[in-house]
Amino acid sequence: MEETYHKTEEELISQLKEIFHREGDIHKCLALLVDTLNILSSETCAAYLISQRNGLVYWDYSKGRGLNGSGILPTKKSFEIILEGSVKQPFWEESKAFLKYYLPLGVEDLILLKIRKGSGKAMEAFIFKIISSSLAHIAWLHNQNRLAREDEDARYIRVIADTLKSVSNKELALNLLAASVCKTLWASRVAVLVFLKDSQELRVGTVYGELKGNLESTRRFKLSDGIAGWSLYYNQSVNIQDAKNDPRFIAGYYNDIETMICSPVSKEDRPMGTICAVNKLSENGCNFVPFTNDDENFLNNLGREVAQIFNN
Repeated sequence: MEETYHKTEEELISQLKEIFHREGDIHKCLALLVDTLNILSSETCAAYLISQRNGLVYWDYSKGRGLNGSGILPTKKSFEIILEGSVKQPFWEESKAFLKYYLPLGVEDLILLKIRKGSGKAMEAFIFKIISSSLAHIAWLHNQNRLAREDEDARYIRVIADTLKSVSNKELALNLLAASVCKTLWASRVAVLVFLKDSQELRVGTVYGELKGNLESTRRFKLSDGIAGWSLYYNQSVNIQDAKNDPRFIAGYYNDIETMICSPVSKEDRPMGTICAVNKLSENGCNFVPFTNDDENFLNNLGREVAQIFNN
């Protein structure tokens, strides 16, 4: 029996790796892995993609779909592990009812795979090896996809920067910048704010997207005011899921803001302005979802490349 398991195990692992390599999409790969394990273990497997930033679940692979960013909390223990930031290496955890496998994908995401016990020791050992080998390959795919995405983002950022450099009208350049960010990040609205050195204020240079407020393009803020001012003052990007309840949020201009990301723009350590995007749209466009770490990295890198258009 053990020889049969071993042979089947090696064949299955080889076939899964071949499919994973050909497919390349980690979401589809994980859904296939869960389906395979459920066939082997009589529907006792579930897997989730969880943000280590906030503990929310964004994909439920046992259902083969994403959760559109609405998020559900995993078990309390899993939630605490994530918030403590302790998942840096893959590890197994065993309880009376479940085997759990944690696989970090970089610093931002985590795969949690759960298997209900009861299939027998031989089958559990079989599943253990399949999971370990499959998820190691999926982690490799994730890293390859991340590198490809970063390279693609870098090329796109250079295109945006080169285009803006060719525009002599500053107002038009700021509008083009806001439009590019809005469409790239699937934001419902983007504001570009310019730092005024003499008065130590931020002036709204342009607002692009759905306008459901009164933030006119001449509005000024003290550098100490608001999320955008905080981002520039401390030279840190900000990625918030519930902006309206953030103590730095200035009420009265837009009442529909839920998710928000702000990135400071500086040139040779001189503050130049901020780029703020709000309300990232889900894939179906029906609701707002949190901005991702990839969005934050894109905005930070873009800000470094386009700082020259903020000269005042």
